[in-house]
Amino acid sequence: MKQISKALIVIFLFLINGFHGKAWNDDGHRLTALIAYQQMDEATRKMILDIIKHHPLYQEDFLQKMPSKIKTADQRIKDQWIISQMAVWSDITRQNPDYHHGTWHYINEAHFLTSADHRMKITANQKKNYQEEDDKASLNAAQAYHKNMSILQDPDQSKAQKAIALCWIFHIVGDIHQPLHATALFSRTKFPKGDRGGNSFYILREEKTLHAWWDALPGKGNSPFKKLKKTLKKLNHSEPHGNFDLNQTKSFSNWINESFELAKKEVYIESILEQAQQKTLNKYKSIELTFSKAALKDYRAKAKKVADKRVVESGFRLAKVLETIDG
Repeated sequence: MKQISKALIVIFLFLINGFHGKAWNDDGHRLTALIAYQQMDEATRKMILDIIKHHPLYQEDFLQKMPSKIKTADQRIKDQWIISQMAVWSDITRQNPDYHHGTWHYINEAHFLTSADHRMKITANQKKNYQEEDDKASLNAAQAYHKNMSILQDPDQSKAQKAIALCWIFHIVGDIHQPLHATALFSRTKFPKGDRGGNSFYILREEKTLHAWWDALPGKGNSPFKKLKKTLKKLNHSEPHGNFDLNQTKSFSNWINESFELAKKEVYIESILEQAQQKTLNKYKSIELTFSKAALKDYRAKAKKVADKRVVESGFRLAKVLETIDG
């Protein structure tokens, strides 16, 4: 009974706080940024560190939030932390209406629960292109990416605006490599507006939504910087860049498609789809997932490999994107 009560509380919180979660936890986004830092050339690093100093909230959200151990470290460590902070700033500012844009974190490519559901009319914004007249309050991740890239490539934009845009690019590139930020599961009877990127599933054994469970695969979040650097070293050994295709570095649509295919194959596995069809929605319109201990262990092992590879891919690709920007 206690377990179910916790489940309902968490599901309720997700319902009142919007559709998608934070993509990777703090750790995943910081790791993406640190990998990009390793891969980008020195001129790009200097450009980024110069621009970010003009961020309207540089004092409050960067310098004042810098851990004391980082403040006393050498300049290179400080620079790495600043760049990692850029990758999480879009989550830090969620409570600030001047900077928060909830829909910029995801796009809902449609995956269908049954063959009959393919005939559904999908109202989600699935546009991949951006035009200046588009309402910025309803842009999806693809449109937001292109909007912020246009700001960075516009010589008439202020460095303050470019600093904000840079933070969004850091974050969106990480977001879109999380499969559940490129996908929603649709069903006429269960999820007519989509499952909110897995937030309408709750793993009882883990006391987390499916989305939050995937978010935590690169790390639980808020890890000390020293621990992040150790994780980074492991990733560098386990996922050398020869393991993935860097020829798609400039195609955001390709990254979306990759995540979408991974969601269909690796996230919405057969047992999850079967439970979605067989079980009824609870009062919060969610499906409560049950796994045996062995089944969940197997699912986690496979998912962890996917998540680690996506974090490394996003870091390499982010570095290539940043090198195209003329500060």
